[in-house]
Amino acid sequence: MIAGMPGTGISGLLYLIIAIQMHIEDFYFTLIRKNSLKRLPVVKHHLFITAGIIIGMFATGWFIALIIPVVISQNLSVPINFNIKNNVIQINPFIFSLATLIGVYIGVHVLRIIVKQRKAE
Repeated sequence: MIAGMPGTGISGLLYLIIAIQMHIEDFYFTLIRKNSLKRLPVVKHHLFITAGIIIGMFATGWFIALIIPVVISQNLSVPINFNIKNNVIQINPFIFSLATLIGVYIGVHVLRIIVKQRKAE
């Protein structure tokens, strides 16, 4: 999660998880031939939003990695050699946050199933 970048907070990650789940379900329904053509525009729309968020995050990190040395060297009027990677966004915190949120998401759905079964008894 990157402070100040839209789509990288908990709500942005939750949206990505739910949108990816929607694509997986749609693929599954297509395989078992129970897919509705009414869902296709919605799935496409969310696919493009999800791709845009992911591309936007990494493009922002790439742009920041390009612009930081230029801005600092112009402000100091001295060429400075920075050892910045191609992208300033680290993938490990993103993966850890995503894994944690997926665990919570699965836990909520498991608890929902348990509560439904207890109400049925």
